[in-house]
Amino acid sequence: MVKKAATTKKVSTKSKSTLPAGGYEAMIVKAIAELGERGGSSPIAILKNISKTHADIPEDRLKLQVRMALKRMTQKEKLVKVKASYKLANSEKAKTKKAAPKKAVASKQKATKPKGTIKKKAPSKTKKATAKKTGKKAAKKK
Repeated sequence: MVKKAATTKKVSTKSKSTLPAGGYEAMIVKAIAELGERGGSSPIAILKNISKTHADIPEDRLKLQVRMALKRMTQKEKLVKVKASYKLANSEKAKTKKAAPKKAVASKQKATKPKGTIKKKAPSKTKKATAKKTGKKAAKKK
């Protein structure tokens, strides 16, 4: 009789990645809100944004899960598909706006400038040159 060698199963030592509370759907909503593109965000841009923030998730798994989540979310009408891009539905926009007012206030304060620093521009030279030309034309017509 021939004895078979004892085989041992390999236990994966990879640690499971931690997903946010809403899973891939929450990551997609956050990515689209961060990108803020008017015509919608492409799946590739969404994927790049998520992979940048969640580097611990394997790339091949992330592609599959994001693609499936995008399909699910369009069926549930959480996203609107515009050509080959995705936009947040009105109900999702309202949720993200409520969560982000603190950031918006901080950016508005930085954007405002004191009114005293505005300088008046000197009149341009092109207006003077055109005035001289029109004066010569009027003299020739007489």
